[in-house]
Amino acid sequence: MLDVQSEIVSFTQLPKEDKSKNIIDIWTKLKKKYPLMYECTMVALALPTTQVVCDTVTKIEGDKISACEVAEELEILVGKIKNRKNLNFLTTNILSLLNDLKNNNMYYENSFKKSTDLFYNTFLSYVEKWGCYFDQLKIFRWVQLINFPTWENVQKCIKFLMENNRNNSNTKLDEDNLFDEFSHVEQIFKSRIHEWQKNSAKVEVKWYEIFEYTKAHNIDTTNISKIVEYSLAIPGTNAAVERIFSTINVLWTDEKNRFLVETIKSIIIVKTHFKNLSCNEFYNILLKETRLLDEIGSAQKYTKTSKEEIYVPSSSK
Repeated sequence: MLDVQSEIVSFTQLPKEDKSKNIIDIWTKLKKKYPLMYECTMVALALPTTQVVCDTVTKIEGDKISACEVAEELEILVGKIKNRKNLNFLTTNILSLLNDLKNNNMYYENSFKKSTDLFYNTFLSYVEKWGCYFDQLKIFRWVQLINFPTWENVQKCIKFLMENNRNNSNTKLDEDNLFDEFSHVEQIFKSRIHEWQKNSAKVEVKWYEIFEYTKAHNIDTTNISKIVEYSLAIPGTNAAVERIFSTINVLWTDEKNRFLVETIKSIIIVKTHFKNLSCNEFYNILLKETRLLDEIGSAQKYTKTSKEEIYVPSSSK
């Protein structure tokens, strides 16, 4: 492995005109010394799936993604991978490399096709098994507001909630009122869908706009908001939670162990909810949130400590 690595490092430092010859030398050494590694590397380099998979993983490990959104992203990924497999898609650079290897009797199409098909099938099997845990939640897909929602979509969610949350009063729905609420959502969806598509609006932004409109026009959304809340409250992965624990471990160490739980909580809230804001954006938010400004300037967040409770470290001699 180290021999191959040193060869590849040297190769990347070569001028462009010398790379064509040297890449054949590297492949020749790899095939002779490490045939299994050669086969794996051929497949890994030739399959243009890496970027597609990385983009999907980045999305589903986001801070604000629900299980329904993860199910949607996994389904899209499966479709893209199947399309690449069926059309034998390879990039122009890879085709050029394979052609060079073929001219040097180092590439056999049938063997390569067999290896790539095995890789694709194994990968698809893994992703589909991962996605099967989200199958029940696919009935909430309409909540993403990607396509035009129908009343039939909503009724499937009603049935699901009735069967799985019988003892939860928070999910009991008035179906008559829900139908009227859904009709209002339909109208808003029709008027906003093109703007949402143009701006690639996130699902929480879409529903925020809908609920702001209904609130301004005194339209009740009690029932439909329960379905939306239920759908979006189910986390897609535990990545966001793990990031919270990682942040806590950085803040709360053996050297900095006198933080109060409330202090840590406050820091986590700021780091989580304001991390994408610039200083100017955060400043503008503070100007609008007068209550928050008052609390920042008040002394209520501090507790007075008696003299006996004050910790004074002993001076070392």
